[in-house]
Amino acid sequence: MRAGLLGVCLLVAIIVFAIMMCAIHEQCSAKARTSAMHPLGRLEYLWALIPWAMMAACVYPAVRLILLR
Repeated sequence: MRAGLLGVCLLVAIIVFAIMMCAIHEQCSAKARTSAMHPLGRLEYLWALIPWAMMAACVYPAVRLILLR
């Protein structure tokens, strides 16, 4: 039961972050077609990866607790 809920949460997280990354990529691509990409374009991608790192830092102990109990 717990592993199933963990799988659902993981699926939702993957979908949400995939949509976010696709939106950022599309926005940057649209800017590139109309004008030069601003110098902080790569920073946008880095800023989008920060939630991934935060989620991984929070999820690791929780997954260990759920699966080892």
